[in-house]
Amino acid sequence: MRSAASAFRLSHLWAVNTKKLSFWLRIFILFITPPGQEPHTHEDLSPRQAIGGGSFAQQYHPSIATMPRQNKSRVWNYFSKKDKKVAVCDLCHREINTHGTTSNLMDHIKHRHPTVHLMESVDKDQESVIQSRSTIQEGFVDNPQLPSTSFQERGTKGDSSKLQGAKKSSQLTILGTMKVQELSHAKIKSLNASLMDMIAKDFIPVSAVVNDGFQKFIKELEPRYNLPSRRTLTCRLLPERYEILRERAQELISEAAYAALTTDLWTSVPLQGYLSATAHFIVRGKLFSVILATRKEICRVLSEISSDWAVWDKIVAVVTDNAANMEVAVRRMGVLHLCCIAHTLNLLVQESLSSPLLSEFEDLRRPCCLIVGHFKLSTSATAKLVKSQEVLNRPLLKLKQEVATRWNSTLIMLRRLLEVKTSLTLALTCLPRSPPALTNRQWEILEDCIPLLNPLEELTTELSSDKYVTSSVIIPLIMGAQHLVMNSKPATTVGEHLKEVLLENFSKRLSPYEKHVITSSTTILDPRFKKMAIGLEENASKAYNRIQDEADALHLREKCRCEYVRRGNTYIYK
Repeated sequence: MRSAASAFRLSHLWAVNTKKLSFWLRIFILFITPPGQEPHTHEDLSPRQAIGGGSFAQQYHPSIATMPRQNKSRVWNYFSKKDKKVAVCDLCHREINTHGTTSNLMDHIKHRHPTVHLMESVDKDQESVIQSRSTIQEGFVDNPQLPSTSFQERGTKGDSSKLQGAKKSSQLTILGTMKVQELSHAKIKSLNASLMDMIAKDFIPVSAVVNDGFQKFIKELEPRYNLPSRRTLTCRLLPERYEILRERAQELISEAAYAALTTDLWTSVPLQGYLSATAHFIVRGKLFSVILATRKEICRVLSEISSDWAVWDKIVAVVTDNAANMEVAVRRMGVLHLCCIAHTLNLLVQESLSSPLLSEFEDLRRPCCLIVGHFKLSTSATAKLVKSQEVLNRPLLKLKQEVATRWNSTLIMLRRLLEVKTSLTLALTCLPRSPPALTNRQWEILEDCIPLLNPLEELTTELSSDKYVTSSVIIPLIMGAQHLVMNSKPATTVGEHLKEVLLENFSKRLSPYEKHVITSSTTILDPRFKKMAIGLEENASKAYNRIQDEADALHLREKCRCEYVRRGNTYIYK
């Protein structure tokens, strides 16, 4: 009885609701039917047509019924369907199994193309949604068969465009609120480390992170990365990066059996003296150079640095400049001292050029400096020199200015003047207020002295490399440069005096390298040279005997350290 009563009530409610639905549907059809057209009756419509589908929708706007079903997920902006279960990535053309979902596609974009974030897809979705909606709205307005239910019928013709723009802006706001995937902590840490390495290797000031151009460049590269502040760099990131690199350097140093130190004294802008110490060692057949420290205090600084980095017992030699205080400091350490060959060559040439015998050469250097300085400070003179080179069909070369602390800059300046001799003379004659041009005698002196200085420049370049070991080639290169200067034949008196002074200073400053323990031993051990590269047989014999004695001492020490215990027919090493 209860079940029958329940069924009766349900059928009654269904009948009442069906009548109400039919009534309101007739009212809606009468309202939307254009004037002069017979309205559809409820009996003329099928159940699907009565609720707004089928031919009814197609009659009023055919594109609604024929519009293909679109992929709703934004990930389809970067994929193309191959079949029902496989999609092809438009970026890398890789086939991905979909299985009816987009999870694999999203994972592929996230891991294989991390730079493609959601903001790009949002823009594409906004464009497609706006374009499709505007197309439908324009179709409803332009179609004369559509029911006149727009706001234009109510007398608000000007407000329709405003409403349409408001709908678009609201759609943009809704789609634009999607959260963009942030960078992971590991990625941010890696970017910060790369930033610190760039600042250290390229000598870029820390204040670069606050420059507008650099910030804009970083935002173009990775919009999700926020540059650390200047305070964060100096107080946190820089010390952290230093500790990491220090640990790596200590691991390399611990693997090395021996190491050599080189030092450099330099003065900062506020005139404060600093000493930088660099360790050079070989690990697994590769040469490494690590700057250990830079400190203000010069006294006891080498001992402190060696102790801090645990390289005290591995140091075989320390290379410094020719300063007396540095030589004394190394002697107190109890290790071998070697003067920097590049610094010694600089002192050799500067001492030779300032000799009283070369006063005429000094008189030549001054007008050369005046000419170069005039063209460096005058734009009209520089333009005149360029024009002269173009008229004479010569390569466009600029004048070089010397630096007082580097002798090779003087050679570069004189060599460039000789290269632009014709163009320079023409430009000087055309300028109203210019320094006097060089005389023929002065040009002859330049042509005579430059070949004498060229071997010393090549020697300085070869021995200043830090990519390979140079101790074994010091003596051979010195002998080669000395041989070239000795066999030269100057044509002027100044050239003869320069040759004489150079050979004298060669014997004075470079001959000690042939007797030095390090340079003579490494030259003997180098299979390319052996004894042939050493000039005096006495020095070669001493170096050979020293190496033999050291080898015998090492063999005896190893023999005393080893103990062989015989067990049966085998020997066990302890």
